[in-house]
Amino acid sequence: MALELADYVSYAGLPFKHEGRYLRSQEHDSLIIDTRKNYFIWNSQGLAGNLSQFIKAYYGISDREMHFRLKAFTKTNPQQKVAVKADYTTKSAVGPVAPLDAAGMAYLTQYRHLDSRLITFAARQGLLGSDGYHNVIFNWFDAAGILVGQDVQGTVIN
Repeated sequence: MALELADYVSYAGLPFKHEGRYLRSQEHDSLIIDTRKNYFIWNSQGLAGNLSQFIKAYYGISDREMHFRLKAFTKTNPQQKVAVKADYTTKSAVGPVAPLDAAGMAYLTQYRHLDSRLITFAARQGLLGSDGYHNVIFNWFDAAGILVGQDVQGTVIN
């Protein structure tokens, strides 16, 4: 859960005024906070970012001082929002896959213009495979060589 910039501005008593979905600084006319995106943009300084970056930029302080201010803010303002839980079930696709099939090979060479030698090498290393729907599976491994994730790329252009 991200901490809200608007909540911090209110907590710190900073002079900002509401302009629709934006908060505009009354001290620095080019400093704007987008309350929907929870993001600040300080055009004259060429800065943008989240709450911690805002605190550092606004006060011109170090990381350590920023952490102290952020910690004080989180202690006095516990989060009121409840995390939104997805109403659909997610399935884990991490697991063994079939070797790369002809549809996957054709997709990677014809549409993505990858060299067939590179694709063959990656498939032999276990980095590429196919599922039952002829999608290309890209496997992710950690430093110990354990499968930790997968990306699925469809091969049918629609």
